[in-house]
Amino acid sequence: MKLDADGARNEIVRIFRDPVLNEQLWSALPELQWVARPAFAKPGATTLLYTDDLRKDAVAAVQNYGAGASCT
Repeated sequence: MKLDADGARNEIVRIFRDPVLNEQLWSALPELQWVARPAFAKPGATTLLYTDDLRKDAVAAVQNYGAGASCT
């Protein structure tokens, strides 16, 4: 699983304030057991995490909904 460049700026996946430490943490997490495939983010959504393989399937994404509240 990789942290998407756009997703790295989203506070949902920001554990450390330092972006370098945050990237290191996400890269060090254990491999996912499975991902429901195909997994694509909806048009207009921002992908936060994606699979670290050739498919680059979305693992987590967010999109503004309604009055601008963020939802997953």
